[in-house]
Amino acid sequence: MAHDAKSSKNDRLWNNCLNGARVMVACGEHIESELPHVRELGLGVEIQTFAHPSVLSGDPEARLKTVQVALQGHSGPIGYHGAFIDTVHFSLDADVRAVALRRYEQSMEYAVELGAEFVVFHSQYNPLVRLSSYPGLYHERSMEVWPALLDKADALGVNIHIENMFDDTPFPIAGLMRALEHRRVGVCLDMAHVHLFSREPLSVWMDALGGYVVHAHLSDTDGVYDEHLPLGEGVLDIPGFLRACEPLPRLRFYTLEHDHFQSASASLAYLGYSA
Repeated sequence: MAHDAKSSKNDRLWNNCLNGARVMVACGEHIESELPHVRELGLGVEIQTFAHPSVLSGDPEARLKTVQVALQGHSGPIGYHGAFIDTVHFSLDADVRAVALRRYEQSMEYAVELGAEFVVFHSQYNPLVRLSSYPGLYHERSMEVWPALLDKADALGVNIHIENMFDDTPFPIAGLMRALEHRRVGVCLDMAHVHLFSREPLSVWMDALGGYVVHAHLSDTDGVYDEHLPLGEGVLDIPGFLRACEPLPRLRFYTLEHDHFQSASASLAYLGYSA
């Protein structure tokens, strides 16, 4: 890899990203046309093609084959974003829970078929449920699900990264990490989600989750919507986030999570990277 020396500031940002980690680009609907650009840059890919239920309820096996063809010759790291819409794995409704578990298992199986090292799942914690019993229920019922899924992940040889989404504090995920203590599980920390959905400062998140963070999702936001803006085009303190990530002992991956490759390219320029 080579990086652009346009400024010492940007140069420093890229060095932060390279801090023992691998940089990946999220590719979804247009993965076939975007992967050649990712490959040319020498970066990894986080496959988000199968995260939406419309793909999984259509003909996912056919789509799987086209993505496998597109990945031929890709030498960078590969990750996979699992199903996340309405996958309430701790639901009190057995039928809802069964659908969520089927999607999780399907995601892990597809991740392995595509050569992915990990699969990302959302925590699905919902802070809008204002019941004193909710945090305990979330934890207890999640602990009825994750151990078996981690056993399956172990058998498949794939890791699970649990991502914060609507979480207003880091403590529900931290509680799961402490209880699970499994070599196959870690945290995917999404910087935009922290800003949008939590009033806790980043330092609180780092103190609670730092030892568990293996992966970070990078995008910017206008402070209102989660629109995966290019880095530097929103309100986030990108340099501050990257500095906070530097000492994390288990951090291995950064994903530039954007909806189009053009946005990822702009983020790479902001970070001072070029092939």
